[in-house]
Amino acid sequence: MTNSQIVEVEQNVNNLFKRFETGDFYNTLYQQFYKIKEQVNYQKRRRPIQIAELTDSNIELIKSLAREEKIQSPKMADLKFLVQFIGSTNVDIREKYVLKTIVESIKKHYYTENQLIWLRDFILDLDNLYSHILEPKNDAVLVRSGALLILNAILVEDEKFYNLLSPQDYQSIALRLATYSLLEQDYQGYNSKMGWIQTYSLIVEATKKNM
Repeated sequence: MTNSQIVEVEQNVNNLFKRFETGDFYNTLYQQFYKIKEQVNYQKRRRPIQIAELTDSNIELIKSLAREEKIQSPKMADLKFLVQFIGSTNVDIREKYVLKTIVESIKKHYYTENQLIWLRDFILDLDNLYSHILEPKNDAVLVRSGALLILNAILVEDEKFYNLLSPQDYQSIALRLATYSLLEQDYQGYNSKMGWIQTYSLIVEATKKNM
């Protein structure tokens, strides 16, 4: 990923937001977003994607952490272990164990405030939310999709229970979501080999929750 270009796009989107709030581009906001997108230099080649290896021992641990007694008392080390696999191409492991465990722990309020803050920061990190987003279609879309799924759960449960996100946090998240929607090129809903992706459905849901 060309982080410098991602940062520049975010800055341009942020500047556009600020000018829109003062009355500029009131009737041409979409056109201004499109101008930013036109300036993005998408890469022609894929880079190797670094995903944690699904060894037998890792699979055993992932399945162990999905048990209810483990979900109810999550440790930070366990959370940091699980998030390494949100982009796994193994459908069962990713959907039935990794993502399900993380989202259920958020929804049932098993994570501590420190764990949820760490998870939020991990999800919003450029290398995770925007993983390989400037490259041709590749398996990293699963990392992006998983990050959006988890962000959706955080936004819902923060409003209902945690109350950790400040107005400034919501503004930062809105900026990141707007930038994401501008950059994403993978429109897949379901992939027969990799399962559900749905980045655009997830970005719409996250945007609604952040409004």
